[in-house]
Amino acid sequence: MLDLVKVAGSDVIGLDWHVNIDKARAILGDDVAVCCTSILPCSMHRKITSSRKSSGS
Repeated sequence: MLDLVKVAGSDVIGLDWHVNIDKARAILGDDVAVCCTSILPCSMHRKITSSRKSSGS
């Protein structure tokens, strides 16, 4: 879905904590600003995501 958002021409995309920020950044590129709109700070989201990957979740 993010590929469609990119094609729509948005300047800023709001992502919640369910979205892998690194994958979103890879799809959206550097031309689109990414805003983390989660309850958790983006740094905490990255820690949780990394922890899930290493545990196989």
